[in-house]
Amino acid sequence: MFKNLHLKNLNFFNILTIRFLSCVIFFLSCSSIFNKDLIHSDSSSMKSNSSELNSQKEADLFELDFPGQYVIYHDQRGGRNNLVGILKFNKTEYIARQFNIDTQQELILDFKALSYPNGRVDYRGGKIYKGNDNEALFLLTDLANMISQYGEYRKQSQKDVDIIDKWPEFGYTLVHSYKFWIPLFHLYETKKENESQNFLKILFVGRMLSENDTTFFSMRSIPLVYKTAEFDIESFPKTNLFKAGIFTIHLDQNWIRYKDPNNPNPDFQGFLISKKSKRDAQVSVEIIPKKHFPYNIEVLAKIGISFNSLVEPESVSINKIGDTYKVSFMTLDPKSLNETYMYLYYKPDGEGNINIFHLSAYRDTYESNKNYFDTIIESVQ
Repeated sequence: MFKNLHLKNLNFFNILTIRFLSCVIFFLSCSSIFNKDLIHSDSSSMKSNSSELNSQKEADLFELDFPGQYVIYHDQRGGRNNLVGILKFNKTEYIARQFNIDTQQELILDFKALSYPNGRVDYRGGKIYKGNDNEALFLLTDLANMISQYGEYRKQSQKDVDIIDKWPEFGYTLVHSYKFWIPLFHLYETKKENESQNFLKILFVGRMLSENDTTFFSMRSIPLVYKTAEFDIESFPKTNLFKAGIFTIHLDQNWIRYKDPNNPNPDFQGFLISKKSKRDAQVSVEIIPKKHFPYNIEVLAKIGISFNSLVEPESVSINKIGDTYKVSFMTLDPKSLNETYMYLYYKPDGEGNINIFHLSAYRDTYESNKNYFDTIIESVQ
């Protein structure tokens, strides 16, 4: 009999010295009545020859993404009402989950996304853990087309771009919108040209936060946001000047210094406001030594977005000024359904180390005190 997919031996390891950039390694242990391989890609849209591909060295198509990262889409094409999630499970395997919001039917399968030295891309189906073969075939066809189109995206000179995909045999044209900071396919939206309601659109990006994090597998509807109580923060004219890394920060007496026992970074400095809850808002500064992160700031800015749980893509704003990045977005807590406003400012110092200023607050707290928080953000030098 079919046994539910479950996670086992979920371990964490630190790639960097800051906590929110931790990565996860996953191991899958499960059994299924479906032991046969799913149909290998032979879609004409892939334009590839299986025997030719197999003779070449295979590599993971999304090797720059980390195990535990995921994307969740809302699929409303052709009258559907599905949640479609893709999770990078380990260094070479991916989990795809489709959940029909109307019928409550669920499909879970795994696959591999492959690239080859000659630039070709492909996929290979694995096992069906839940659902039936017919549903799996439709989902695998979607994945085949997404991977094929991602191959076209990789050829583009721009990182945020719309790609026109004509299907004359069916009488329509698709528009695929891509954004560089979205994990895996980088796909933000697919829609029919000149149609506003027929689309596949990104709903959340994120990562699994612990071995007990079932967010990716348990979402059964589009979450409704729970608002927190609004309150006004009294602003004091006198501020204290704090030096942290290359940043100087102006904070008034509302803020108290704190230490994060879970953060091993010796260059971490943190402050918080605790009026209505234990942490209504917080400010922190961290320094990532160059030796721990040999990539550019753009890569770190991308990781800083998707390494949270349930980031709302429509809220993401990225502003590049010279060699600095200023990033803001909203996250949704899957348990409390509270939204949190996040602001991150990345700036290198003279030695190539990356300094990060971070401010976060509950969305309602931020919006009811927007001028107060924005003044702090704008004062950071």
